[in-house]
Amino acid sequence: MSKVIGSPTRYRQGKDELKHLGEDLKEYKRLVVFTSENLKDMFIPSIQESLADQVLTVVLFQNECSISEIERIKHIVEDSESDVIIGVGGGKVLDTTKAVGYYAHKPIVVIPTAASTDAPCSSLSVIYHEDHTFDHYLYLPKSPDQVIVDTQVIANAPVRLLRAGIGDAFSTYFEARACFMSHSENCLHASVTRSAVAISKACFDIVYSYGLQAIEDCKNHKVSEALENVIEANIYLSGIGFESGGEAMGHGLHNAFTLIPETSSVMHGEKVAFCTLVQLVLENTPKDTLKAYYEFLEALELPTTLSDLHILNIDEKVLRDVCKEALKESSTALNMPFDVSEESLYQAIIKADHYGHKWKTSGK
Repeated sequence: MSKVIGSPTRYRQGKDELKHLGEDLKEYKRLVVFTSENLKDMFIPSIQESLADQVLTVVLFQNECSISEIERIKHIVEDSESDVIIGVGGGKVLDTTKAVGYYAHKPIVVIPTAASTDAPCSSLSVIYHEDHTFDHYLYLPKSPDQVIVDTQVIANAPVRLLRAGIGDAFSTYFEARACFMSHSENCLHASVTRSAVAISKACFDIVYSYGLQAIEDCKNHKVSEALENVIEANIYLSGIGFESGGEAMGHGLHNAFTLIPETSSVMHGEKVAFCTLVQLVLENTPKDTLKAYYEFLEALELPTTLSDLHILNIDEKVLRDVCKEALKESSTALNMPFDVSEESLYQAIIKADHYGHKWKTSGK
């Protein structure tokens, strides 16, 4: 099997990057800008100013990154005869943008407005049903043509979004390591490269070293070195790391937890943080190391217990159904370097929740 690593054609990050869109996108004459209703007034005027010499069609996101939404936007893009599709927003907007660009055969430019996920750099779109439950992964032939990150925009975004991005980035190394050890395929359907594992490890090292300071700086809307580092880790290093390094239990279990309605208001990276702790429990991580990871996530106000995922009453049948879903054929949870049974996964979830409560209340 070939070893493959993927990345966007160009990644640009810096303060006030949106002011340079005219230069970045000068080759395009007709553009579709896809964003959400709540971001329209915040970003569209400045984008229109930067692209004053080009023809813009603004399209607003509706409800979910679903097959029906992708089809709707695709028809608009085709009718507008645009040269490129630009996605401005969070993970679901950007995943929809990438899928539409693929089906409409258009170049893709993504502009994340938060560092909440690693979606911007990947050649993968996570497709959901209209009821927000997980549907499937859509594997695309390439990553976006351009990823443009304005770090002042990220600094101005709600802090919870940055936290969720750190939760997502936190998982990257542990899942890539599992895939490398098990000789599993990465998200590019190829073998994991050592470069991908190294990138994933750098991602972990950065968020673990700078995460807490980056959160404080984001609260003050300050573009600092710590925040710049964490933005790069959340978006670029985690994006390359998860796709080229692969996913394992952290994301496989996350997808299964979407079946529980109570978790619908919990962000992707927040759920992934807890699910990564479950993976670490399954791996028999030394208790001192595990406790340090719990304390790190707790300090960031990321989930370390089931109740943090809004699962207040533990229903054994529901959790066992989650385990069954997580271990179904094609789930990334099967990429662990050892066999995981429904029973062992259930016990790991219970143990991870127990540790979370224990160390949250006693610090012991």
